[in-house]
Amino acid sequence: MAPGEVALVTSNQAGAPILLQVERAEWPDTIVTAATVSTVQEFRDLFSSEALAPGLLLSIQRLTFVFTDLTGSTALYQRLSQARAFRLVQEHFVILGAAIAANRGAIVKTIGDAVMAVFPTARDAVAAACAMQRDIRKLDTAGLADPTRVLKIGIHEGPSLVANQVGKLDYFGTTVNIASRVEHVATGGEIVATGAVCDQPDVGALIERERLSAKAGEVPLRGIVEPVQIRRLRVP
Repeated sequence: MAPGEVALVTSNQAGAPILLQVERAEWPDTIVTAATVSTVQEFRDLFSSEALAPGLLLSIQRLTFVFTDLTGSTALYQRLSQARAFRLVQEHFVILGAAIAANRGAIVKTIGDAVMAVFPTARDAVAAACAMQRDIRKLDTAGLADPTRVLKIGIHEGPSLVANQVGKLDYFGTTVNIASRVEHVATGGEIVATGAVCDQPDVGALIERERLSAKAGEVPLRGIVEPVQIRRLRVP
């Protein structure tokens, strides 16, 4: 309807009372999107398999993805007993899971020693990554690894596709691939975030408040045509 006075005339031809409802088309402030709900850990744990029919692929406009991995984990398995190394990896999963949950994120899956997580905003993802790098220093590596340099993290934000994979929601697309490959160029103790993440004002403010060291650069990534702008962040 155009702005200004509008006359709405209705005629009921049904022979019985009918309810006519006129409402605004825009979303209210209390709306929550399906994309945001998919980043809530409790929802993923309880209802993930019911959210999408198997084989159905949906497009999401914007989410932030975090990939982590342990450096030198193979050496730890070789130098520690299998049981002790396994327990160390599980303790690291607990530390990361707590940081992800505390910053409105959810674990999508674990792959070996690695974690894939999703967040509704880039700021949440960077805050979680900072907490991970701080809290991982509590990990008892039996003196075989420096806990300040044992974890590497990659972050990227953008559009993605979501599908029901074996009863769990999973994400696909270029954004996810870039986030994964950005983690591969990180060194132990680093958070490597793309320009799509770090150029956001609230992320910049967080970097300053956390007093992160930030080194800008550009890296080529396998399968990505153009080099990607990154920031190498370290928690003091």
